[in-house]
Amino acid sequence: MLALTEVLLLMYIYGFRNVMNNIEEMKIKLPVFSKYYWLVNWLVITPVLLLFITVVTWVNYTPCYYGDYVFPPWVQVRVAIALVRRLPEHHRQYVCFHLDNTTHE
Repeated sequence: MLALTEVLLLMYIYGFRNVMNNIEEMKIKLPVFSKYYWLVNWLVITPVLLLFITVVTWVNYTPCYYGDYVFPPWVQVRVAIALVRRLPEHHRQYVCFHLDNTTHE
């Protein structure tokens, strides 16, 4: 769901043309074929596949359990929120670790 939201916001709110302009600002030259390839992928194929994966995940959802005990829904939601909230911290640690290692070489 997070990836679907990211793709939709980037391509439909920020805009495909803005993304392509940003790529050109970085002095990356893309052939015309590549521009159409990325246009189709980012605007059509990726959102459709992510939506399909999200729907299939929701349809096949089974609640978390341990043996015969099924955890209540509020516990499952809190665990999901806790995991998502930790992502920025893990990203920061990863970046700091790799930046620290590259500066000492």
